[in-house]
Amino acid sequence: MSPGELDGVDVGVQPVHGRAHAEGPDEDLLRRAAAIAAFLLAGLGAVSTVLFVATFQFRSDWFADPALAVAGGAPLLQWAALTDLFSYYLPVALIALAIRVAIRPRSPMIVDIATLAAIGYVIAGSIGVTALASAGPAMMREYDALAPTRRRRPSPSDS
Repeated sequence: MSPGELDGVDVGVQPVHGRAHAEGPDEDLLRRAAAIAAFLLAGLGAVSTVLFVATFQFRSDWFADPALAVAGGAPLLQWAALTDLFSYYLPVALIALAIRVAIRPRSPMIVDIATLAAIGYVIAGSIGVTALASAGPAMMREYDALAPTRRRRPSPSDS
C-alpha cells in the first residue's frame, strides 16, 4: 500500500502546480524564488552601496571622520540601511532554504548546520541594519541640531 492509499483507494492530494507533495515544498517554486532573491541581492545591493557612499557625498576622506556626513546625510543613511536589509539579508534566507532543499539528501547534518548559520547571519544582520535605519538618522539629526560648541569629537584617548 502506498502512502497515499487507504484500503486500496488513493486519497492523495494532486499537486496544484509543479511537483508539490505532502513531504516537502515545491522545488521549482523554491528555485524560482531563490533566483528572484539572487537578483534582488545583486540589484538592490548595488543600490544600497551607492546610497551608503552617497551619505558620505562620495568623499573617501569622510569615512575617516563620519561626523562630516551628519549634514544632510540622515535620509540617505536611512534609505541605504533599508535597501541593505532587503538586499543583503532577507534574500539570503530564501537562498539558504533553497540550497538546503536541493542538497540536504546528500549530507543532512552539514546542510542543516550551514542553513542554521545562514539564518543566524540573517537575524543578526537584520537586527543591526534595522537599528541603524532607525537610530542612525535620529542621532545624526540631534548631533546636527547641537550648537557647534556643544559638539564633542572623540579623542584618541577615548578608546
